[in-house]
Amino acid sequence: MKKFLKPYKLNPEVIRWVNSFVSCAIEGNKLAENMISLWNSGREDEFIRFLEDEWWEE
Repeated sequence: MKKFLKPYKLNPEVIRWVNSFVSCAIEGNKLAENMISLWNSGREDEFIRFLEDEWWEE
């Protein structure tokens, strides 16, 4: 994986979201790249909203 998530104080909800796409990021999945970009830009709210709208399935 070329990019890494920058250190951040994670709450349990965010940890759950991160765990949901790590394997796709390793494979170079475009959605995962977009999520990493949002996260690294410091926009945690947009990151979670993106996951809820585009990615997460329970």
